[in-house]
Amino acid sequence: MPALFSNVSLNKMVDPKDIVKSFVELTVKKGTKVDGYNDSYFNYNLSAVQFVVSCNEKTKSLNTLDVHYISDNTWNVEVVGDINCTNEISNGLTKRLMVKPNGSDEELPLYVLNSDLLPSYLPGEKLELQVIAFPEIIKVFEYDEDFRLTTKSTKEVYDDIFADGTINRYDEEDEATTEVDKMQIFFKSKIEKLEKIDVVENNLDIHIMKATINTSVGKLDLVFSPEQVAESNIEDVKEGSIVTGFALISADTMIDEYCNGIIKDEEHNLKLIRNVLHNHSEKDKLSHILKEDTIFNSEIYNETIQGSKEIIDRLDLYDEPNKSNYVTTTNIDSGESKYALLISNDDNDYLLFLELDEDGLVNKMVITNTKPYEYKLIKEFINKKETNNYYA
Repeated sequence: MPALFSNVSLNKMVDPKDIVKSFVELTVKKGTKVDGYNDSYFNYNLSAVQFVVSCNEKTKSLNTLDVHYISDNTWNVEVVGDINCTNEISNGLTKRLMVKPNGSDEELPLYVLNSDLLPSYLPGEKLELQVIAFPEIIKVFEYDEDFRLTTKSTKEVYDDIFADGTINRYDEEDEATTEVDKMQIFFKSKIEKLEKIDVVENNLDIHIMKATINTSVGKLDLVFSPEQVAESNIEDVKEGSIVTGFALISADTMIDEYCNGIIKDEEHNLKLIRNVLHNHSEKDKLSHILKEDTIFNSEIYNETIQGSKEIIDRLDLYDEPNKSNYVTTTNIDSGESKYALLISNDDNDYLLFLELDEDGLVNKMVITNTKPYEYKLIKEFINKKETNNYYA
């Protein structure tokens, strides 16, 4: 995402010409490296300010710096689709997603940092992300009525459009012409909690404000510097005041068990394989879960293939499924229960099973017909063949 140095006061402390170079070098030198499926990331924390440098493992090239802020707020989101911008300015390894947060129907755009740690972003996938918002425009009012008067709205219209906790896409009609407009959200809420953070470290002396608001889709921390607030309103920045403006949401995947990198188990491996079946361009990621002697049995084409490279090349020739779902299965004959991927092509349904070794790598992958299995869908699934891309 665009590195918003002004929100964490860094633009005041470091020469703008040197800021990216300085913090890329610092992050790579002192940060922790975490490996994704194809890319790796250097993460360095300066207090709660998080710097992320993406590295393309194929070319060994570093990408532009991302800035994040570590907070306690996580959202459980459902992926709606990728957001594609014709004039993108953000880091190529930073994913742009449209999501539905915390079971709501509200669709919001966000940037995903450390994105290659997760196996799939297909529509319908459920993700847990640590989220914050960087306001670009922020206004503060001591009382709600003060803000209402600036909108020149009747109370009825105001209460409908600017209810406490309002959060929505800035560009709901998909008419944005710039990436920033495409990714912006509008917010209006009461400040529930305010923290003033001073970071004195690495010859830096920076001052940050973190305002927690309770939106219609969940709690969200706004991270901004005092300089972003009009001097005449700085005294109004306090708990109970009304805060409104436009912001970019930054979301990090590197929480909990993902702090150590990708996870190799039945669930994550099935998600990755499903992603590859729908997006052949992602096929190289399979090399992280397949072994040199992995066996692939397919009843679709009545074939047996051995070897990771051979399997990846063969799957690349498979037609994209009409639909696919995660299921739990029970073998009617043996009573054995297993997770599987239900693949549907035309009028035929198949089940994909995995056998893993103790390290979570795939010993054997089998695609078979649905007999003699009973199966039922589980919560995380997609039942439509579509990409739901959003274009600016």
